[in-house]
Amino acid sequence: MDDIRWTVKKRYSEFAEFHEGLVKLVPAIDPKSLPPKKLLNKTSPDFIQRRRTALDCYLKYLFQFFTNKSIPLPECLMGFLDFHLYVKREKQIDFVYSFLLLRKFMESFEN
Repeated sequence: MDDIRWTVKKRYSEFAEFHEGLVKLVPAIDPKSLPPKKLLNKTSPDFIQRRRTALDCYLKYLFQFFTNKSIPLPECLMGFLDFHLYVKREKQIDFVYSFLLLRKFMESFEN
């Protein structure tokens, strides 16, 4: 598990759609936690890097939210992050294993 890395390749619109559904599912999640959409100059390398960093922070916020409350990661979050590409699942990832995956995922952002 030490060599697991996640690469999330999603458009901002996919993040926005996911976030809207997640907030409906878990109303305690801060609806303003997703970085806002920007309409101008969104192709500049500087903007792209800032957005990437902001979305990394957003994902960390979600993981911290669920782990701090000892809530299993929702299926929609695991699906959005394509956990199935990294983990062989029978029916469900148990909470302990998903927590270990979460730690690895968060550590990959720190490196």
